[in-house]
Amino acid sequence: MAACNFSVSFKGKIDQILDKVKEKAKKDDVEFKGDTDGGTFHVRKPDIRGSYAVKGQKVNFSIADHPWYASCDAIESKVNDFFRGL
Repeated sequence: MAACNFSVSFKGKIDQILDKVKEKAKKDDVEFKGDTDGGTFHVRKPDIRGSYAVKGQKVNFSIADHPWYASCDAIESKVNDFFRGL
């Protein structure tokens, strides 16, 4: 599958947001490795792998691998929902 690239804006301090992301990722069985500059993640169901980079008040995502039935738009929507739920 082709890579998906998108950005999510956030308010607040990235270190506090990442603490919440790590906590939620652990509960949702998502492998998350990273810091306030960037990192990687792996969602197990469905199998989605990607990376992120923090630039100012935005997180830039690059989804390197995802199943054919998980469109880039659907993945971006889920990521946005995830951040809204923090």
